[in-house]
Amino acid sequence: MAVVILVYALVAGWAWWKDRAELAKLDATLPQQTTVIVRAEKPATRPGATTTEPAETTPATEASDDHAATTETPVVTPEAQPEETTATIESGQTEPPVAGTAVEYMENGMAKAPITGLFQVTPDGQLPTLREGDRLRPFDAYRRPFRPVGASGAPIISILVSDVGISEALGESVLKDLPPEISVAITPYATAPDQWMNRAREAGHEVWLKLPVESADYPLSDPGPQTLLINAIEKQNFNKLYWALSRGTGYVGVVTGREPAFIKSLNDMRPMINDIYHRGLGFVDGDIQPTDVPRTMAVGMDAPYASTNLWIDHTLTPDAIAAALTSLERTAANNGTAIGFVNANPLTLKALAEWAPTLQKKGLVLAPLSAATRMAK
Repeated sequence: MAVVILVYALVAGWAWWKDRAELAKLDATLPQQTTVIVRAEKPATRPGATTTEPAETTPATEASDDHAATTETPVVTPEAQPEETTATIESGQTEPPVAGTAVEYMENGMAKAPITGLFQVTPDGQLPTLREGDRLRPFDAYRRPFRPVGASGAPIISILVSDVGISEALGESVLKDLPPEISVAITPYATAPDQWMNRAREAGHEVWLKLPVESADYPLSDPGPQTLLINAIEKQNFNKLYWALSRGTGYVGVVTGREPAFIKSLNDMRPMINDIYHRGLGFVDGDIQPTDVPRTMAVGMDAPYASTNLWIDHTLTPDAIAAALTSLERTAANNGTAIGFVNANPLTLKALAEWAPTLQKKGLVLAPLSAATRMAK
Protein backbone atom coordinates (compact mmCIF):
# COMPACT_ATOMS: atom_id res chain seq x y z
CA MET A 1 0.00 0.00 0.00
CA ALA A 2 2.82 2.37 0.92
CA VAL A 3 4.49 1.62 -2.40
CA VAL A 4 1.32 2.59 -4.32
CA ILE A 5 1.04 5.90 -2.43
CA LEU A 6 4.70 6.67 -3.16
CA VAL A 7 4.21 5.99 -6.88
CA TYR A 8 1.18 8.31 -7.04
CA ALA A 9 3.15 11.08 -5.25
CA LEU A 10 6.03 10.80 -7.73
CA VAL A 11 3.67 10.97 -10.71
CA ALA A 12 1.83 14.07 -9.31
CA GLY A 13 5.11 15.84 -8.59
CA TRP A 14 6.40 15.14 -12.09
CA ALA A 15 3.13 16.53 -13.63
CA TRP A 16 3.30 19.67 -11.50
CA TRP A 17 6.91 20.33 -12.48
CA LYS A 18 6.13 19.83 -16.18
CA ASP A 19 3.10 22.22 -16.09
CA ARG A 20 5.18 24.96 -14.47
CA ALA A 21 7.86 24.58 -17.12
CA GLU A 22 5.33 24.71 -19.96
CA LEU A 23 3.65 27.82 -18.49
CA ALA A 24 7.00 29.59 -18.14
CA LYS A 25 7.85 28.73 -21.72
CA LEU A 26 4.48 30.02 -23.00
CA ASP A 27 4.73 33.25 -20.98
CA ALA A 28 8.10 34.00 -22.48
CA THR A 29 6.64 33.86 -25.98
CA LEU A 30 3.76 36.31 -25.34
CA PRO A 31 4.29 40.10 -25.85
CA GLN A 32 3.53 42.24 -22.83
CA GLN A 33 1.15 45.17 -23.48
CA THR A 34 0.27 48.14 -21.27
CA THR A 35 -2.92 50.06 -22.11
CA VAL A 36 -3.16 53.69 -21.05
CA ILE A 37 -6.40 55.68 -21.27
CA VAL A 38 -5.82 59.42 -21.49
CA ARG A 39 -8.73 61.77 -20.74
CA ALA A 40 -9.21 64.23 -23.59
CA GLU A 41 -9.54 67.93 -22.99
CA LYS A 42 -13.09 69.32 -22.69
CA PRO A 43 -14.56 70.94 -25.80
CA ALA A 44 -14.16 74.68 -26.15
CA THR A 45 -16.61 76.72 -24.10
CA ARG A 46 -19.11 79.05 -25.78
CA PRO A 47 -18.26 82.76 -26.12
CA GLY A 48 -18.60 84.62 -22.85
CA ALA A 49 -18.41 81.51 -20.65
CA THR A 50 -15.77 81.18 -17.95
CA THR A 51 -12.69 79.38 -19.23
CA THR A 52 -11.89 76.19 -17.32
CA GLU A 53 -8.53 74.52 -16.84
CA PRO A 54 -7.85 71.56 -19.16
CA ALA A 55 -8.48 68.14 -17.69
CA GLU A 56 -5.50 66.49 -15.98
CA THR A 57 -3.83 63.84 -18.12
CA THR A 58 -3.09 60.46 -16.56
CA PRO A 59 0.64 59.76 -16.89
CA ALA A 60 1.58 56.79 -19.05
CA THR A 61 2.68 53.66 -17.24
CA GLU A 62 6.22 52.62 -18.06
CA ALA A 63 6.66 49.27 -19.76
CA SER A 64 8.36 46.51 -17.80
CA ASP A 65 12.14 46.34 -18.15
CA ASP A 66 11.80 42.64 -18.84
CA HIS A 67 9.94 43.25 -22.11
CA ALA A 68 10.77 45.40 -25.13
CA ALA A 69 7.17 45.55 -26.51
CA THR A 70 5.93 48.97 -27.67
CA THR A 71 3.33 50.64 -25.42
CA GLU A 72 0.00 51.39 -27.18
CA THR A 73 -2.06 54.35 -26.01
CA PRO A 74 -5.66 54.47 -27.28
CA VAL A 75 -7.31 57.85 -26.66
CA VAL A 76 -11.05 58.30 -26.25
CA THR A 77 -12.16 61.71 -27.58
CA PRO A 78 -15.72 63.05 -27.03
CA GLU A 79 -17.67 64.28 -30.03
CA ALA A 80 -17.21 67.97 -30.72
CA GLN A 81 -20.17 70.07 -29.61
CA PRO A 82 -21.50 72.94 -31.77
CA GLU A 83 -20.70 76.36 -30.45
CA GLU A 84 -23.60 78.45 -29.20
CA THR A 85 -24.25 82.01 -30.21
CA THR A 86 -25.47 84.60 -27.74
CA ALA A 87 -27.86 87.28 -28.96
CA THR A 88 -27.16 90.74 -27.61
CA ILE A 89 -29.91 93.33 -27.34
CA GLU A 90 -29.33 97.05 -27.51
CA SER A 91 -29.31 97.59 -23.73
CA GLY A 92 -26.30 95.29 -23.45
CA GLN A 93 -28.22 92.51 -21.70
CA THR A 94 -28.14 89.05 -23.20
CA GLU A 95 -30.65 86.30 -23.71
CA PRO A 96 -30.09 82.61 -24.44
CA PRO A 97 -29.76 82.02 -28.18
CA VAL A 98 -32.32 80.21 -30.25
CA ALA A 99 -31.78 76.48 -29.91
CA GLY A 100 -30.21 74.56 -32.74
CA THR A 101 -27.91 75.40 -35.60
CA ALA A 102 -28.15 77.43 -38.80
CA VAL A 103 -29.43 80.53 -37.00
CA GLU A 104 -27.98 83.91 -37.92
CA TYR A 105 -28.55 87.06 -35.91
CA MET A 106 -28.94 90.65 -36.94
CA GLU A 107 -27.20 93.50 -35.13
CA ASN A 108 -30.39 94.24 -33.20
CA GLY A 109 -30.26 90.79 -31.57
CA MET A 110 -33.14 89.30 -33.53
CA ALA A 111 -32.79 86.08 -35.50
CA LYS A 112 -32.78 86.36 -39.27
CA ALA A 113 -35.80 84.86 -40.99
CA PRO A 114 -36.57 82.33 -42.20
CA ILE A 115 -35.03 79.76 -39.86
CA THR A 116 -34.61 76.27 -41.23
CA GLY A 117 -37.27 73.92 -39.88
CA LEU A 118 -39.74 76.64 -38.85
CA PHE A 119 -41.83 76.46 -41.99
CA GLN A 120 -43.40 73.79 -44.15
CA VAL A 121 -44.00 73.99 -47.88
CA THR A 122 -47.64 73.30 -48.71
CA PRO A 123 -49.96 73.90 -51.69
CA ASP A 124 -51.02 77.04 -49.81
CA GLY A 125 -47.42 78.28 -49.60
CA GLN A 126 -44.93 78.32 -46.74
CA LEU A 127 -46.71 77.92 -43.41
CA PRO A 128 -45.13 78.34 -39.97
CA THR A 129 -44.62 75.19 -37.93
CA LEU A 130 -42.84 73.80 -34.89
CA ARG A 131 -39.35 72.57 -35.62
CA GLU A 132 -38.91 68.81 -35.38
CA GLY A 133 -36.58 67.60 -32.70
CA ASP A 134 -36.31 70.51 -30.27
CA ARG A 135 -39.91 71.73 -30.85
CA LEU A 136 -38.75 75.32 -31.29
CA ARG A 137 -41.71 77.67 -31.84
CA PRO A 138 -41.76 80.58 -34.29
CA PHE A 139 -42.98 82.67 -31.35
CA ASP A 140 -39.75 82.07 -29.43
CA ALA A 141 -37.46 82.21 -32.44
CA TYR A 142 -38.66 85.47 -33.99
CA ARG A 143 -39.64 87.60 -30.98
CA ARG A 144 -37.63 90.66 -30.03
CA PRO A 145 -35.32 89.88 -27.08
CA PHE A 146 -36.47 91.45 -23.82
CA ARG A 147 -35.53 91.16 -20.17
CA PRO A 148 -37.35 92.85 -17.27
CA VAL A 149 -35.66 95.92 -15.83
CA GLY A 150 -34.71 95.81 -12.16
CA ALA A 151 -34.75 92.99 -9.63
CA SER A 152 -38.53 92.65 -9.55
CA GLY A 153 -39.17 93.97 -13.05
CA ALA A 154 -40.61 97.39 -13.78
CA PRO A 155 -44.17 97.59 -15.16
CA ILE A 156 -44.22 97.23 -18.93
CA ILE A 157 -46.35 98.74 -21.67
CA SER A 158 -46.63 97.08 -25.06
CA ILE A 159 -47.84 99.03 -28.09
CA LEU A 160 -48.88 97.44 -31.37
CA VAL A 161 -49.36 99.44 -34.57
CA SER A 162 -51.96 97.62 -36.66
CA ASP A 163 -52.35 97.30 -40.44
CA VAL A 164 -48.82 98.34 -41.36
CA GLY A 165 -48.20 97.97 -45.09
CA ILE A 166 -51.37 99.47 -46.51
CA SER A 167 -49.73 102.86 -46.97
CA GLU A 168 -46.09 103.09 -48.01
CA ALA A 169 -45.68 106.53 -46.43
CA LEU A 170 -47.29 105.60 -43.09
CA GLY A 171 -45.49 102.29 -42.96
CA GLU A 172 -42.16 103.99 -43.52
CA SER A 173 -43.00 106.51 -40.79
CA VAL A 174 -43.72 103.69 -38.32
CA LEU A 175 -40.36 102.03 -38.99
CA LYS A 176 -38.37 105.26 -39.01
CA ASP A 177 -39.99 107.44 -36.32
CA LEU A 178 -41.12 104.99 -33.63
CA PRO A 179 -38.77 103.24 -31.17
CA PRO A 180 -38.05 99.58 -32.02
CA GLU A 181 -39.70 98.41 -28.80
CA ILE A 182 -43.06 99.18 -30.43
CA SER A 183 -44.40 96.14 -32.29
CA VAL A 184 -46.12 96.13 -35.66
CA ALA A 185 -48.84 94.01 -37.26
CA ILE A 186 -48.44 93.61 -41.00
CA THR A 187 -51.64 93.34 -43.00
CA PRO A 188 -51.77 90.32 -45.33
CA TYR A 189 -53.31 92.60 -47.98
CA ALA A 190 -50.14 94.68 -48.25
CA THR A 191 -48.17 94.68 -51.45
CA ALA A 192 -45.28 92.28 -50.73
CA PRO A 193 -46.08 91.73 -47.02
CA ASP A 194 -42.99 89.54 -46.69
CA GLN A 195 -40.83 92.54 -47.58
CA TRP A 196 -42.63 94.66 -44.99
CA MET A 197 -41.92 91.99 -42.39
CA ASN A 198 -38.24 91.94 -43.30
CA ARG A 199 -37.97 95.72 -43.24
CA ALA A 200 -39.71 95.94 -39.86
CA ARG A 201 -37.50 93.28 -38.30
CA GLU A 202 -34.34 94.85 -39.70
CA ALA A 203 -35.43 98.09 -38.00
CA GLY A 204 -35.74 96.15 -34.73
CA HIS A 205 -39.53 95.93 -34.52
CA GLU A 206 -41.21 92.71 -33.48
CA VAL A 207 -43.61 91.56 -36.20
CA TRP A 208 -47.11 90.14 -35.89
CA LEU A 209 -49.61 89.23 -38.60
CA LYS A 210 -53.04 90.89 -38.77
CA LEU A 211 -55.68 88.18 -39.19
CA PRO A 212 -58.82 89.37 -41.01
CA VAL A 213 -61.89 88.04 -39.15
CA GLU A 214 -65.55 89.02 -39.14
CA SER A 215 -66.12 92.06 -36.92
CA ALA A 216 -69.13 93.03 -34.84
CA ASP A 217 -70.32 95.55 -37.45
CA TYR A 218 -69.65 93.34 -40.50
CA PRO A 219 -70.29 93.97 -43.41
CA LEU A 220 -70.35 97.71 -42.62
CA SER A 221 -66.76 97.19 -41.57
CA ASP A 222 -65.36 94.70 -44.05
CA PRO A 223 -61.86 93.28 -43.38
CA GLY A 224 -61.53 92.19 -47.02
CA PRO A 225 -62.11 89.19 -49.28
CA GLN A 226 -60.04 86.80 -47.13
CA THR A 227 -62.10 87.42 -43.98
CA LEU A 228 -62.81 84.41 -41.77
CA LEU A 229 -66.60 84.36 -41.45
CA ILE A 230 -69.07 83.05 -38.88
CA ASN A 231 -71.08 80.03 -40.08
CA ALA A 232 -68.93 79.64 -43.18
CA ILE A 233 -67.79 76.20 -44.33
CA GLU A 234 -64.82 75.25 -42.16
CA LYS A 235 -62.62 74.39 -45.14
CA GLN A 236 -63.22 77.87 -46.58
CA ASN A 237 -62.10 79.48 -43.34
CA PHE A 238 -59.03 77.24 -43.24
CA ASN A 239 -58.17 78.24 -46.81
CA LYS A 240 -58.36 81.90 -45.79
CA LEU A 241 -56.32 81.28 -42.65
CA TYR A 242 -53.57 79.53 -44.60
CA TRP A 243 -53.60 82.26 -47.23
CA ALA A 244 -52.89 84.82 -44.52
CA LEU A 245 -50.26 82.71 -42.74
CA SER A 246 -48.39 82.11 -46.00
CA ARG A 247 -47.95 85.81 -46.80
CA GLY A 248 -44.58 86.09 -45.11
CA THR A 249 -42.27 84.73 -42.43
CA GLY A 250 -40.57 86.00 -39.31
CA TYR A 251 -43.76 86.91 -37.43
CA VAL A 252 -44.32 85.65 -33.88
CA GLY A 253 -48.09 85.32 -33.93
CA VAL A 254 -51.40 86.74 -35.11
CA VAL A 255 -53.61 89.56 -33.85
CA THR A 256 -57.15 90.65 -34.64
CA GLY A 257 -58.83 93.97 -35.19
CA ARG A 258 -61.21 95.74 -32.83
CA GLU A 259 -64.38 93.86 -31.79
CA PRO A 260 -63.64 90.60 -33.65
CA ALA A 261 -67.01 88.82 -33.50
CA PHE A 262 -65.59 85.73 -35.22
CA ILE A 263 -63.53 84.62 -32.24
CA LYS A 264 -66.62 84.68 -30.01
CA SER A 265 -68.18 81.97 -32.17
CA LEU A 266 -67.04 78.77 -30.47
CA ASN A 267 -67.64 76.36 -33.35
CA ASP A 268 -65.94 78.63 -35.88
CA MET A 269 -63.01 79.82 -33.78
CA ARG A 270 -61.98 76.62 -32.00
CA PRO A 271 -60.45 74.80 -35.02
CA MET A 272 -58.72 77.99 -36.20
CA ILE A 273 -57.08 78.86 -32.89
CA ASN A 274 -56.17 75.21 -32.35
CA ASP A 275 -54.26 75.25 -35.65
CA ILE A 276 -52.60 78.58 -34.80
CA TYR A 277 -51.37 77.36 -31.41
CA HIS A 278 -50.17 74.02 -32.81
CA ARG A 279 -47.97 75.95 -35.24
CA GLY A 280 -46.15 77.57 -32.32
CA LEU A 281 -47.64 81.04 -32.85
CA GLY A 282 -48.89 83.50 -30.28
CA PHE A 283 -52.33 85.09 -30.34
CA VAL A 284 -53.44 88.52 -29.12
CA ASP A 285 -57.13 89.36 -29.01
CA GLY A 286 -57.95 92.85 -30.30
CA ASP A 287 -61.13 92.99 -28.23
CA ILE A 288 -61.07 94.91 -24.93
CA GLN A 289 -63.66 92.37 -23.70
CA PRO A 290 -61.92 89.14 -24.73
CA THR A 291 -63.69 85.84 -25.22
CA ASP A 292 -62.82 82.65 -23.37
CA VAL A 293 -62.11 80.46 -26.42
CA PRO A 294 -58.52 81.50 -27.26
CA ARG A 295 -57.67 82.19 -23.62
CA THR A 296 -58.74 78.80 -22.22
CA MET A 297 -57.19 76.93 -25.13
CA ALA A 298 -53.93 78.81 -24.60
CA VAL A 299 -53.83 77.65 -20.99
CA GLY A 300 -54.44 74.05 -21.99
CA MET A 301 -51.86 74.14 -24.79
CA ASP A 302 -49.29 76.32 -23.00
CA ALA A 303 -49.51 78.83 -25.84
CA PRO A 304 -48.68 82.58 -25.78
CA TYR A 305 -51.88 84.63 -25.39
CA ALA A 306 -52.99 88.11 -24.32
CA SER A 307 -55.69 90.67 -25.08
CA THR A 308 -55.45 94.40 -25.56
CA ASN A 309 -56.48 96.76 -22.78
CA LEU A 310 -57.60 99.52 -25.10
CA TRP A 311 -57.46 101.00 -28.58
CA ILE A 312 -55.54 104.20 -28.00
CA ASP A 313 -56.87 106.08 -31.02
CA HIS A 314 -60.46 104.82 -30.99
CA THR A 315 -61.36 108.50 -30.70
CA LEU A 316 -59.01 110.24 -33.07
CA THR A 317 -58.26 113.54 -31.35
CA PRO A 318 -55.07 114.70 -29.61
CA ASP A 319 -56.78 114.98 -26.22
CA ALA A 320 -58.43 111.56 -26.47
CA ILE A 321 -55.16 109.91 -27.47
CA ALA A 322 -53.30 111.60 -24.59
CA ALA A 323 -55.99 110.46 -22.14
CA ALA A 324 -55.80 106.90 -23.45
CA LEU A 325 -52.03 106.82 -23.02
CA THR A 326 -52.38 108.07 -19.44
CA SER A 327 -54.96 105.36 -18.77
CA LEU A 328 -52.58 102.77 -20.17
CA GLU A 329 -49.85 103.96 -17.80
CA ARG A 330 -52.18 103.50 -14.81
CA THR A 331 -53.10 100.00 -15.96
CA ALA A 332 -49.43 99.05 -16.23
CA ALA A 333 -48.64 100.49 -12.80
CA ASN A 334 -51.52 98.57 -11.21
CA ASN A 335 -51.25 95.26 -13.07
CA GLY A 336 -47.57 95.10 -14.04
CA THR A 337 -48.39 95.05 -17.74
CA ALA A 338 -50.64 96.86 -20.23
CA ILE A 339 -51.29 96.48 -23.95
CA GLY A 340 -52.45 99.23 -26.30
CA PHE A 341 -53.37 98.90 -29.98
CA VAL A 342 -53.31 101.76 -32.45
CA ASN A 343 -53.99 102.27 -36.12
CA ALA A 344 -51.33 103.60 -38.47
CA ASN A 345 -52.30 107.25 -38.90
CA PRO A 346 -50.22 110.43 -38.71
CA LEU A 347 -51.84 111.83 -35.55
CA THR A 348 -51.34 108.66 -33.52
CA LEU A 349 -47.79 108.09 -34.74
CA LYS A 350 -46.81 111.63 -33.77
CA ALA A 351 -48.34 111.18 -30.31
CA LEU A 352 -46.49 107.89 -29.76
CA ALA A 353 -43.15 109.34 -30.85
CA GLU A 354 -43.52 112.14 -28.29
CA TRP A 355 -44.87 109.92 -25.50
CA ALA A 356 -42.40 107.01 -25.59
CA PRO A 357 -39.36 108.96 -24.26
CA THR A 358 -41.33 110.01 -21.14
CA LEU A 359 -41.82 106.50 -19.79
CA GLN A 360 -38.44 105.96 -18.17
CA LYS A 361 -38.83 108.80 -15.66
CA LYS A 362 -42.26 107.40 -14.79
CA GLY A 363 -40.74 104.02 -13.89
CA LEU A 364 -42.34 102.29 -16.87
CA VAL A 365 -40.73 100.24 -19.62
CA LEU A 366 -41.74 100.00 -23.26
CA ALA A 367 -41.63 96.32 -24.26
CA PRO A 368 -42.40 94.22 -27.34
CA LEU A 369 -45.82 92.61 -27.46
CA SER A 370 -44.42 89.12 -26.91
CA ALA A 371 -43.20 90.18 -23.45
CA ALA A 372 -46.76 91.08 -22.45
CA THR A 373 -48.10 87.73 -23.67
CA ARG A 374 -45.57 85.85 -21.58
CA MET A 375 -46.37 87.93 -18.48
CA ALA A 376 -50.07 87.42 -19.09
CA LYS A 377 -49.58 83.67 -18.63
